[in-house]
Amino acid sequence: MNLQLDRFEKQIDKTILKRGYDYFLKGCVTDVDDLGNGEYEATVEGTETYTVWLHLAGNKITKWECDCPYDLGAICKHVVAVLYYLQQNSEEESTDFISPKGKTQSKPGKESEAQQINRLLKRLTHEELKAFVQKACTQNKKLREQFITKYISTLYPISKEIIIQRIDKLSEAYTDKYDFIHYDEAAELSEKLYDMAEEAITDVQKGNTRSALYTAEAIIEKTIELLEYADDSYGEISGSINRAFDVLDTIAEKEDLDTETHEELFDWLLTCFEQKTMSGWDWHFNLIEKAIKIVKSDKEKKRIRKALEQIKLDENDWNWNYKNAQELMSQLIRKTEGENAAFRFMESRLSIPEFRKELIEKAMRKNQLEKAKELAEEGLAHDKQKMPGLEEDWNNYLLEISQITGDKKRSIDLARQFLIQSACHHHPRRYYYDLLKSLVPQEQWTEQIESLVAEISQGNKTNNRYEEIAELYIWEKQWESLFGLLQQYPDFDRIENAEKYLKKKHAKDLASMYRDNILSYMKHYMGREHYQTACAYIRRMIKLGEEPMAMELVETLKTTYHKRRALLEELARICRN
Repeated sequence: MNLQLDRFEKQIDKTILKRGYDYFLKGCVTDVDDLGNGEYEATVEGTETYTVWLHLAGNKITKWECDCPYDLGAICKHVVAVLYYLQQNSEEESTDFISPKGKTQSKPGKESEAQQINRLLKRLTHEELKAFVQKACTQNKKLREQFITKYISTLYPISKEIIIQRIDKLSEAYTDKYDFIHYDEAAELSEKLYDMAEEAITDVQKGNTRSALYTAEAIIEKTIELLEYADDSYGEISGSINRAFDVLDTIAEKEDLDTETHEELFDWLLTCFEQKTMSGWDWHFNLIEKAIKIVKSDKEKKRIRKALEQIKLDENDWNWNYKNAQELMSQLIRKTEGENAAFRFMESRLSIPEFRKELIEKAMRKNQLEKAKELAEEGLAHDKQKMPGLEEDWNNYLLEISQITGDKKRSIDLARQFLIQSACHHHPRRYYYDLLKSLVPQEQWTEQIESLVAEISQGNKTNNRYEEIAELYIWEKQWESLFGLLQQYPDFDRIENAEKYLKKKHAKDLASMYRDNILSYMKHYMGREHYQTACAYIRRMIKLGEEPMAMELVETLKTTYHKRRALLEELARICRN
């Protein structure tokens, strides 16, 4: 696969993309060397330092390599960081690469630092390297803790207790005197925890399943605690927890997972849930979900049921924990007792919207339309007051059923209802417009549109519902009605969106609207960014063929705001063009 330098973001997994971008922003990309013939080598500093090599042919990245251990995809975060670096420098049309830290990089043919390091490692003796590492670890607490954490397993038999101790020591290195981990420190620490999780996935692939299990469990347990006294504004620490859960998934999916490891994993999942280790977080119910995926014995099934049955419904308030528990119970029953048993369970708990939806869809698949209709109408009656957000879901089912059964009147009523409401999640508004038009007799259509506009506009909220009314006029090609609506509620975006429909007949009027909006805008906003916005709309006036009006406006602004130097500079650019 080739990567396009100007749009590689669309070709790479979003998680890897984000982590690479964070590396780039932190200035982790250093010593970018142009080796000639389109070849580049860069050093990327993170938890460890890695070397990235890639080949650039025009705008295409044809080859790339990184000496990190990542092997879960075609591209790692270190390569992504270098791509962002090259992209930025390409956009800036720089001839010499300048690192984010401001260091000019070596020129073609010069030996890179990565090359120098490789040569040094080959030349230095064991004793020299040992002395260097010893001194560096003595002087740098973070490096010391990272070094011990990574290689502790070579000293002692691996256990969760040892890993927990090392994570505790590692986190202490990033904690201030008030026992708080600030954002920058949290991001750096989370990188190390994330890399520990990635190494654990590699361990699973190598057959070191027990070690990987201990690592994942330790990361989750300790990192949950870290969240209480750390600034995790960008979710870096949470990301390391998610990666540790990925480790558990990788373990659970092993076909040859031994019984002892299976039982240990299952027990850990249930114990964390029972002790509410992650209560209040999304991970709390993820524990049970993962346990259901690996459940084997009747004993394990009973333990899950008991844990879920502890979560009761609060009749005075909708309990989301209860809802989640019931949905997980249905998953458990479906896996251990079959589909029919799961459906019977759902039928006994129709207060759970997801259960009602699944039963409606089942009835529709079996052409049991009366049953599906009854379930949807019951849902509508039950949830209209308590959970009005579900009204659209039940009405969507009823619309689908009415179309199948040929209930024209109800189809019209429901299509109208969807057109009148401000948001539609099941279909675009155009779907309901087309459906309604196909059902209403042609001679009644004009009246129907007028009625829709009136209902949408009621309560003097036409300005808030402008877009919905404008849409109807555009679909109907009622350009004068659209123009009249725009005259009442003009703003920059609305004028711009209406241009393509109205400029042929109303170019001067649109330019006048722009002018009036610009004059009002300049009374309330200052700063170059706002001046550039105003000038952009002046240019639109010129494109509409109203250059004299635009130039008159420019002179008015120059006179009125003669002390605003930045504005005068932006206006001068219009005159030069």
